[in-house]
Amino acid sequence: RDSAQLVQAVQDSVLDHVAVMSAHGTLIAVNSAWRDFGAANRPGPGAAMARTELGSDYLLALRESANGDDARAHDGIRAVLSGESASFMLEQCFACGPAGAIGRDRARRRYSLGFIPFSARNCRLKFEMFS
Repeated sequence: RDSAQLVQAVQDSVLDHVAVMSAHGTLIAVNSAWRDFGAANRPGPGAAMARTELGSDYLLALRESANGDDARAHDGIRAVLSGESASFMLEQCFACGPAGAIGRDRARRRYSLGFIPFSARNCRLKFEMFS
């Protein structure tokens, strides 16, 4: 238990949004920056963003999204998981902000997504945000 708490504390000290995904696309670990971003950008009061929750199928969320960048992210991540690619990077911009926010309240953010395998069964997904 102490080692699990230490690992979580180290993950939470990273300012970038970091998640660990299983080979099947399930989020099996996330850091506090990932959780906080999901909480701040949920689609409505009390709702959670499906892609940020521990245990959610991140690949399914990407596949079902109407966003073209999400489709590219899905295909790139799939290529890494299948062994076709060693890693995957994507830069994109999107609007984010509190539920119901419009106009100036929804900030345009640019981010870089990096997806890198670190074992035969797990991969690291990292979002680096830029203002």
